[in-house]
Amino acid sequence: MSNIKLHVNGYIYEGWKDVSVTRSIEEAAPKFTIGLSADFQNGTGVLPVQPGAACKLVLNNTVVITGYVDGITGSYDDKTHSYSITGRSAIGDLVDCSAIVKGGEFNNLTVTQIAESLCEPFGVKVRAETSVGERLAKHRTDDASPHSIIERACRRRGLILSSSPAGELIITTIGNRKVSTPLQTGGNVKKAGGSFSMNQRFNQYLIKGQSDSSSDLASQIQAKGVATDPGVKRYRPLVVDAEDGETDLQSRAQFEATVRLGRSNKITYTVQGWEHDAGLWEPNTLVRVVDSYFGIDAWLLISTVVYGYSDGDGTIATITVMPKESFKVQLLKEKSPNAAGGGKKFGNVFADDQQLPAPDLPAIF
Repeated sequence: MSNIKLHVNGYIYEGWKDVSVTRSIEEAAPKFTIGLSADFQNGTGVLPVQPGAACKLVLNNTVVITGYVDGITGSYDDKTHSYSITGRSAIGDLVDCSAIVKGGEFNNLTVTQIAESLCEPFGVKVRAETSVGERLAKHRTDDASPHSIIERACRRRGLILSSSPAGELIITTIGNRKVSTPLQTGGNVKKAGGSFSMNQRFNQYLIKGQSDSSSDLASQIQAKGVATDPGVKRYRPLVVDAEDGETDLQSRAQFEATVRLGRSNKITYTVQGWEHDAGLWEPNTLVRVVDSYFGIDAWLLISTVVYGYSDGDGTIATITVMPKESFKVQLLKEKSPNAAGGGKKFGNVFADDQQLPAPDLPAIF
């Protein structure tokens, strides 16, 4: 039997028929969808939960999302009726809304201070799990959402954004925790599926500086920043504009090549239950993957976890893993004075011994 509790307005609703909870470092706000509570299956009234209500979702006595109910759908016929409730973390407001900042920019503030200023009106707390580096001399808002402004500030300091189960905004780094329980073919893995694509990879990455003005773009780019992906055998160039204030364009080219290679390879595993030996499966953690089918024995990054429950499958966790380099953040070098294992299958994409000559892509593992 699932242990799923939705806390709303001082009441606890249990007995849900199905649940899907998604937590991902690729999505700013964790989200959930839960089905009609068994307590109301034979009733005729409307479920006493309204859109916009503050809520807390608890799985196996562990809080996974603190936020708000986004919406409710319902249907009925002469024999049955059902409801479905969707909601997100409080971080969702930082994604949906516009930032109101006097003057349209921040001056001489740290990433944490910028985040706290933007989050305070929404009642969202900010927590930094790592050093955030030097103050930013100037950081424009560009009429964007609070989350995108903070995310851009983090990128300038080589940081990423995450969220806590309590609805806090977390400033952190990629993959700084490991899970002791492996994902293993013939062990805890019920099923798996891999995706290895080429459409977002290019044979050459050319970084265009913001001051470039010559009509001969190729010669400009050659002098600014160039990296290659030797795994792409045909002519596929990509020109990328440098970030505002970015000066190390060679590193930026290498960054683009490495990240795109990493994101082109991902595998999704389904395991029984929501927990490993030490607690819930969580995104932004490293897990050892031992997969004889895909030829992998390596530490990979959990990018997304979906906790699911249904009467047929019981509790399952769907876990997507990718190379850690898929989410590498490029630390920008600025002009501002204040700036601070595996096997041999599938083209060797996860091979420990993959070596690429500089200045080409570094090995993923």
